[in-house]
Amino acid sequence: MPFESAAARQSAAAAHPRPAARPGLLVLLPGFGYGPDKPLLHYAKKAALAAGWQTLAIDYGPLTRGANQSIFEAGQQAFPQAFAAANTQLDSALRAGEYAELLLVSKSFGTLIAGELTASRPALGAKNFFLTPLAGTLPYLSQADCMAAAGDADGLVSDADRLQMRALLGSRFLLFPGADHSLEVPGDPLAGIEILGQVTAALCRMLGSGRPFYGS
Repeated sequence: MPFESAAARQSAAAAHPRPAARPGLLVLLPGFGYGPDKPLLHYAKKAALAAGWQTLAIDYGPLTRGANQSIFEAGQQAFPQAFAAANTQLDSALRAGEYAELLLVSKSFGTLIAGELTASRPALGAKNFFLTPLAGTLPYLSQADCMAAAGDADGLVSDADRLQMRALLGSRFLLFPGADHSLEVPGDPLAGIEILGQVTAALCRMLGSGRPFYGS
């Protein structure tokens, strides 16, 4: 192979520069029946776009739940399909462009997918914001660069599990009094809106904007 000088390599690189890495990619991982159009994920997307990030909403394909199945049984059954879909769609997005940062925002069942994605692929260097994490997400809460938000009236999570979440995350665990599994307060819509604002503000800080997003 002919000798190529450093100057020649630099000249070639200047003629064909690599695209600059984009600021970041925010990946939405929905829950059972809680899609990207729902408030928590909808405003997560708006916050990311306002901060100049790209967004990707994972589509698991049809998720079914039998008449006598609990949400936990349905989630266990759907996990392989959902995890495979998340890997495929994330890989496609990462091939399409380089990103300086990767942030996974997940809801309920999606927190299991996000946690396993981060644990099984440490090279991704992903941050996580777990929204209403399930008990099965506990092993993933010790990962670096993560926080979580939950309600103390969430019937799908026990008080003991919430105590463990607090122990693992400390001040990075946002616990809202009276809030259910959707981080809403039954009978008090204004309280739900206030929670949505606090969660979105926390996400904005993770995105680097450092301020709440009040865009239209």
